[in-house]
Amino acid sequence: MYIWLKRYIRQFGKDFPLSAVIDRTEYEIVRIIQSCCASGREYDGGESDDVPKVGAAVVGKSVLREA
Repeated sequence: MYIWLKRYIRQFGKDFPLSAVIDRTEYEIVRIIQSCCASGREYDGGESDDVPKVGAAVVGKSVLREA
């Protein structure tokens, strides 16, 4: 987590607001920080799509291609 907190500070010039996510697990917090860094958006405390969805498959929408 320390590495991602440092990256957030480097990228946005301020600390990540840990007090806003105190009820989240460490894994969720890291995913939020990764999402912020990847999208270039600072964390605004919103609940919408801050944690990327993992394993959300949709039938017929596979990205795998048959050989």
